[in-house]
Amino acid sequence: MKIKNTILVLISILSLVNIANAANLNVTCFKNYSSFVPTDTRTQKIKITGDKWDLFFMQSDNMIPYKIYSADKKLSIPFKVISLSSWDKTKIKFINDGNDSTSFAFDWLNDKNKSIVLDFWTKIASWDFETYFNIAHDWPIIYSISDDNSVYNKVYEYNLGSFDFRYLKIDFPNYKDDSTANNTEIKEINFSRLASSILLVNPKNTDKINIYWTYDCNFDSIKNITSEYVKLNQSSKFSIDASTKETNVRFSANSSYNNDFDLDGVQNDKDNCKYVYNSDQLDIDWDLVGDKCDFDNTSKNPLDLDNDKDGIGDSVDNCKYIYNPDQKDSNWDSSWDVCMDDDSDWITGNYDNCPNVTNPDQKDINANNIGDACEFDKDKDSIFDSIDNCINMVNPDQKDEDGDNIGDACDNCKIYNPDQKDENNNWKGDTCEEQEQYEKTHDSDSDTKLDYEDNCPKVANTWQEDLDKDWIWDTCDNCLSIQNPDQKDEDKNWIWDICEDTDHDSIDWFKDNCPYISNPDQKDSNNDWIWDVCSDDDWDWVINSKDNCPYISNQDQIDVDKDKIWDACDKKDDRYVESNRSFFVWILIAIVAVFGIAIYAMIKKLRGY
Repeated sequence: MKIKNTILVLISILSLVNIANAANLNVTCFKNYSSFVPTDTRTQKIKITGDKWDLFFMQSDNMIPYKIYSADKKLSIPFKVISLSSWDKTKIKFINDGNDSTSFAFDWLNDKNKSIVLDFWTKIASWDFETYFNIAHDWPIIYSISDDNSVYNKVYEYNLGSFDFRYLKIDFPNYKDDSTANNTEIKEINFSRLASSILLVNPKNTDKINIYWTYDCNFDSIKNITSEYVKLNQSSKFSIDASTKETNVRFSANSSYNNDFDLDGVQNDKDNCKYVYNSDQLDIDWDLVGDKCDFDNTSKNPLDLDNDKDGIGDSVDNCKYIYNPDQKDSNWDSSWDVCMDDDSDWITGNYDNCPNVTNPDQKDINANNIGDACEFDKDKDSIFDSIDNCINMVNPDQKDEDGDNIGDACDNCKIYNPDQKDENNNWKGDTCEEQEQYEKTHDSDSDTKLDYEDNCPKVANTWQEDLDKDWIWDTCDNCLSIQNPDQKDEDKNWIWDICEDTDHDSIDWFKDNCPYISNPDQKDSNNDWIWDVCSDDDWDWVINSKDNCPYISNQDQIDVDKDKIWDACDKKDDRYVESNRSFFVWILIAIVAVFGIAIYAMIKKLRGY
């Protein structure tokens, strides 16, 4: 199975290489960036916060597939209104009630420069939330943030999420030449915490993986590659178990982000038409939208920034905050279906958890964002089909040991296999059969632990015990009770040195104050923490027990007369010649004298002739 999965991953990667080359994914178009280094080439768990629709994993200049393994539900971020130029407490509740059909309207006659200040109780963190504004106002809106409700800094709506702040001030200015009398309404202001998700990723190798998020270029340039990438992600296989590593990643601003898409010399955050070259920044109707990309240059339509990036300007978009390029309107009421209340339950389509069945209570007992009125339970196990991992079989516990979203009650293999493939129709998943075959050839000691994960691959040890916590498991450990990760065994007797009594004095090595010399009494007469038999009182690097002169330094240990007393300590030279020096001197003198007399006699005799 491992080999097969590896081949599938390789095929997926090669396919992605072709996609990446064909579509020319430009990482400078992404606002946000993160990265991590995989521990190995097995499946990795990556915890990410934020939307996933334009998320790309890149390794070695190629995209690698990923799968959303689990996802949390978005949480609403509460706030209170602490300042409002038209203070009408009875209608403030409509600002954040989740219903676009209700609104708060300013007193237009008294509020020429309208404003509102929101307090989020505590500071909200950048890249950790998303916003939804539905506001009707004829002129550009000014957003400012603060940490102390004293000093405010202006920001743009589109990059509000890149800052930390506690207070948000929204100003609705009116200009001198404004002759309109349209009221300013706040239909909805929502802040929600970005849900976190666990993603499964199959690395190609152990090189760093770069993650790019929030594509900011023209959507047409990436929609094809996004579509292919999503298809490939869905068809990729990911094998996980309890040991699968999990990594948390947090996004930051992409340092390679191109801040001038149209190369007209005007940065994106100041460009009134950032995707079309217009260095002159002409804006004939003074609505802050450049003429070259304005959907209507005859009237002020400052919201034509196409917030939902569907190619339909906000001024003519029938649902400007939700992507709907087809502008579908089934009942011809000039409102896009998702923005309508087709079931007449006073909940608009994009907020209605059951848009085609009236359910004003929006009851959702299983919290899956699908109203109970739209749910079904085919197997009558009290688990709605939309979240039931075994639709046709009763399993109220929803147990799913292998995490493949197929309940154990109807899973043909208790190993991750969401496709439930069974080519021979024997009711046992092919994945399990392949795993069984793999285990037969990759479990050398037959202890049900595969060699690559077995801490003692040559000796059976199913429970993988490690009593002394030295990362050498008991079955292979040559010293079970004492930590010895090096497993040192100089005498090769299969007993680690620290566990045996090297000097045979009945004191274990790790307790022995002199492990290589027998000293059962462990005596230390002078209390210097160096035991007597191991002491070296004359500092000549020869311990007393082996020093032939323990109190006078004699590193060479010379003993000329071989009496086992170092010469420096030996008062008497015990060699025979040295001890009878006077006798041998007189003998030598006598010999010399005899030879002298003999030579003299010979010379005299010769002269007589």
